Amino acid sequence: MSRRAKRMYTAGVVGVLVAGMLGAGVVVWQAYLRPATAGEPGGEAGEPEAINPVVYGRVRELLGRLRLSDSALAGIGVDGAGAEGVFGAAVGWVEANLDTWSVRRSAVRAARRRVHAATGKLRGTAADGEILRALPKLKAALATAKAAEAQLVAGAIPVIAAKLTDGQKTAWAAIRAAPKDAGGYAMAPGITAGQLQKLRMAKWKKARQQLIAKTASDRSAAAASYGRSIDTALTGGQKLALATAGANVQRNLSAVIAARQKVLPRPAELIADAEAAMLPPEDPCPDDRYSARSP
Repeated sequence: MSRRAKRMYTAGVVGVLVAGMLGAGVVVWQAYLRPATAGEPGGEAGEPEAINPVVYGRVRELLGRLRLSDSALAGIGVDGAGAEGVFGAAVGWVEANLDTWSVRRSAVRAARRRVHAATGKLRGTAADGEILRALPKLKAALATAKAAEAQLVAGAIPVIAAKLTDGQKTAWAAIRAAPKDAGGYAMAPGITAGQLQKLRMAKWKKARQQLIAKTASDRSAAAASYGRSIDTALTGGQKLALATAGANVQRNLSAVIAARQKVLPRPAELIADAEAAMLPPEDPCPDDRYSARSP
């Protein structure tokens, strides 16, 4: 992942259902994670110990791939002290496995380049036969390389889990098991693709109804309909888990951000690159699929 313009600023979105909407019982509370800046809770204070830029980038990638954004950590109930342990464990794992990870990442990139090079030669003619016969093996090699890297990365799970309580481990496992596009609803244990589709349709319907609404009563009716749709799409246990996660985020997020900035300070080289590229002051995990758009 490039350290400059390709480092995109994403937002982690935590959707949390709490009691209180027109008898349906729930509304969606969304906490949009953005980096803290100096002067805000969790902002920079003092001069933290420098960290190798490569290690920094790999740790951020690791946390993203394991779906441990700041908001996820806060949501599963990790406080500032616990977050320091988690970030410290992630740094230790990356430092111990950096060389092996680099080799496996290189293998994935090389296999991907071979697949792309082969497909780029296809012209829709009879001469494509040899390429088409070779493609299955090339794709299989890419899949094997990806699996080897994923297996290595998965080795960090028990190292980080050792810093969590049993309840936090269970909540984190639910997040990892959720569909990649679950967004904040990953906090709902057992959330399915079908439920996410219902939630998206409810959100789309609400937006459409509010767009054509002519009165405050129409807008209220749209909101009430949305609340009922969410209430029926999620189970009672999922709604409780989301409400708990929302309370945890409000309580712990600033402390988690401060812990990250203490244990994993952004290297000066990357700060200079970000300023030169006019990027936000703190980039999110470069491969954080968890920070997807909210359903």
